[in-house]
Amino acid sequence: MKLKRNIFGFATLSLVASVFSLSSCTTDDVEAEVVDENLPQQAVFDFTNGEAITGWGLEIPGGSSGTPVNSITTKEVTLTTINNGSTPIRIYSTGSGVLDLRSYSGDILIFSVPEGYIITGINWSSANESTMDAWSPSFGTIAGGIWTAPTDGTLRSVSFTATGTTRMNVLTVTYEKGSATLVNEPPTPEPPPTPESPTSLSFDFTSSTAIISWGFEVPGKSEGVVLSKPITEGKFTITPTNAAGATEATSIRFYTSKGGATDLRIYTGDTMTYSVPENYVIKELSWTSANAETIDAWTTDAGTLKNGVWTGEAGKKYSSIKFTATGTTRIDVLTVTYQPAE
Repeated sequence: MKLKRNIFGFATLSLVASVFSLSSCTTDDVEAEVVDENLPQQAVFDFTNGEAITGWGLEIPGGSSGTPVNSITTKEVTLTTINNGSTPIRIYSTGSGVLDLRSYSGDILIFSVPEGYIITGINWSSANESTMDAWSPSFGTIAGGIWTAPTDGTLRSVSFTATGTTRMNVLTVTYEKGSATLVNEPPTPEPPPTPESPTSLSFDFTSSTAIISWGFEVPGKSEGVVLSKPITEGKFTITPTNAAGATEATSIRFYTSKGGATDLRIYTGDTMTYSVPENYVIKELSWTSANAETIDAWTTDAGTLKNGVWTGEAGKKYSSIKFTATGTTRIDVLTVTYQPAE
């Protein structure tokens, strides 16, 4: 403000105004996500996700194959496996490339967290809901793909033992800070069974004792007793089937000659099916006969015959072989060797 005098001597007031420019600045506040470790946390194992699989250091399996899983970790949770069978726990890919985790009867999954944490819940999804609960937990209960922790204590480790073939898509483990009051002792895996040796045995159709043991009467001289049902020794079964229109005299039967010699007689069109359970294979088959001229009077649905010896095709496995008689033929003793399928 200034005071001036004009030409008439009067004083005048001059007001000088200052204009202030006000500027405002805007601050972008960026808040980093803070995880409160005192709150429950979740570790997700997505077995359908290729990126997750490679993140665990595993290969993504090709179609109709699997990648074994030994130990994988997500956040604070480690999943360890124990195999109790010939097929390992594995991430499996179907022919169309669909991935999941597959476990088999007797296999064990062990979930664990470090000291100072406890596991409070586990849940999983499965493409096969009918077997998703095929587990026996070391503690707690399982229902509908959900493991519920025990009410009488807390755990930092729990084991699931498979009671059948089962599958998992996505598995989530919930854990939090805490002290475990229960101790999980994972089951000790059973030692692999000792491989079963091949078994060789004979069907002696000349033996009265054997015929009686199979539940038949021993025929008198010049008489026959029809082989009317399958007979079994060990795991090997002989199933007889008579040709259409067969009479008692032309049915597969134990027959005793005038001289008192007994054997098994088979007639044109009759069949003999030799079989073992599906988890076994027939390795060798041979027979003797009082009539060498007709010893090979058979056709078979697999392999070849020569001089009373059946030979399977190389590289193939047989749990059942069907022989069809091409004429009247006789068997004294039939010998077979079978073993577990590999």
